[in-house]
Amino acid sequence: MSEKRLLVIKLFIISMFFIILVRLMYVQIIKGSYYYKRAKAIELKKVVLEPSRGKIMDSEGVTLASSYETYSIFTYNSWVKNKGFMARQIAKTGLISYEEALRKLRKPGFNWIIRGVGKNKCRHIVRDINRYGIKSDSLGFYKDRIRVYPFNREFSPIIGDLSEDNRGLSGIEYKYNNFLQGERGWAVFQTHPTGGIYAKSNYPHKKEKDGDDIILTIDKNLQDLVYSEVKKAVEKYNAKGGCGIIMDPNTGDVLAMVNYPTFKAGIGDTIENYYKKNRAISFNFEPGSIFKIVTMFGALSNKIVKPGDTLVDSTGKITVDRIMIRDAEEHGILTVNQSFYVSSNVGMVRLAQKLGKEKFYSYIKLFGFGSKTGIDLPGEEKGILRSPRRWKRIDFSTIAFGQGIAVTPIQITVAYAAIANGGRLLKPHIVKEVKRGDKIIYKRKKEIIRTIPDRHTIDILKNMLVTVVDSGTGRNARIGGLKVAGKTGTAQQSEPGKGYDGSIVSSFVGFFPAEHPQFVLTIVIDRPKKARFASVVAAPCFGKIGNKISTMRPYIEKVFARR
Repeated sequence: MSEKRLLVIKLFIISMFFIILVRLMYVQIIKGSYYYKRAKAIELKKVVLEPSRGKIMDSEGVTLASSYETYSIFTYNSWVKNKGFMARQIAKTGLISYEEALRKLRKPGFNWIIRGVGKNKCRHIVRDINRYGIKSDSLGFYKDRIRVYPFNREFSPIIGDLSEDNRGLSGIEYKYNNFLQGERGWAVFQTHPTGGIYAKSNYPHKKEKDGDDIILTIDKNLQDLVYSEVKKAVEKYNAKGGCGIIMDPNTGDVLAMVNYPTFKAGIGDTIENYYKKNRAISFNFEPGSIFKIVTMFGALSNKIVKPGDTLVDSTGKITVDRIMIRDAEEHGILTVNQSFYVSSNVGMVRLAQKLGKEKFYSYIKLFGFGSKTGIDLPGEEKGILRSPRRWKRIDFSTIAFGQGIAVTPIQITVAYAAIANGGRLLKPHIVKEVKRGDKIIYKRKKEIIRTIPDRHTIDILKNMLVTVVDSGTGRNARIGGLKVAGKTGTAQQSEPGKGYDGSIVSSFVGFFPAEHPQFVLTIVIDRPKKARFASVVAAPCFGKIGNKISTMRPYIEKVFARR
């Protein structure tokens, strides 16, 4: 080999050595801190795996609340160098404008670009992103779940709502959150400084467990019907609101529970607080004449009077503590029976006075008033019932006809159910069972709070309630082909700090068929302005619902059985 050629080789080797040395100095000294940070960024990270929240369904399996997967696209300000180019390419997906994309890309730190798109849509976005030349490490993708309520306002007071972190805030979502939320899992991923995360099959992980499904006692067909008719009544009479309950008096199953107006779940509704509550269990109202079943039962059960005894004289009025109490109309002389049919306040005052306040109070408590029913929903109120030690003579006289005491719609429903079923005060419930996959892990059983003694008096009272509908104040609640038992209630309402201002609540509570009751139905219309009396406002609403139930195929056999 010539010396010249050997020299060339030596120079080449020296040059390569020098280049490598310079490169090493550049990497180690000049860019050392940069590559150190890059290396530190490549690490193992434990990521939480969110479970899918359980479904909520009606008694027939109709889905009332469910969750589905969505995907969101995010980025960090530092990830994107040419923000204008990126914004133009993102805008080409058609999901966001150029201006909006650019605004988000320019914001410092972490930013959501597109939120809440379905799995298939996300795949299309990824395809479009690749097509338009956007680097995959410039964007991040996040899997999330969205709660969907297909029959929103109709069911929102029962179903409830969720917080931003997917926890129950109200209703079934809150009460049964531990069942619904499932169990989080976790997985170990390798993170990359570009923002990507990579999983490997041999990395440790724990699979998430999806939430359990809740099956309600509610029947959507009945819920639809009651919601529609209560809505019509509220709007027709320009009322503040209304609610309706259907309960099976033999089991305690709540078959429908309606509020109108109400809030819309899942949107952070800013509606007035009154409408956010489930008023069927939380609305304290003075019941008026629907409460007279307690007064009448106490008097008859104690054998203080008999149904045919004369109770009200021809004056139709009575003075208590220098306060005159009179009936809305003059009826002349009335027997015990008649005073109930025509809803005489004077008659009820006389019965309460014969009972005495201690005995009267014991019957109020016997029917469950002054205590929560224990329904499996949050937010239940117990009504307002003062101790008899604080009663003046006028107090227990007005309580006799349902003024000066407050009850809730669910309380009065349970009380009438006890009359309907022969004396069993049942705990109402709205959850039928909880399922984990195909396995039932919880099933609600019938619970009897207490038994009201004296079946004979209950039967007398039941017949009185039938007569109220046949020929008394409840005629507008009649159902074709069926015997109905029920009572109207028109009661003044007091406002805190203001007293009675003339506003009223109109209500009707009844059950049918009277011979073998299958349904207890409560209608409460709060502060109607275009009419006052329950015989005009609430009773027709009851009648319309009852007539439609009696013609609905699933219930025909139930209501016409054993006739």
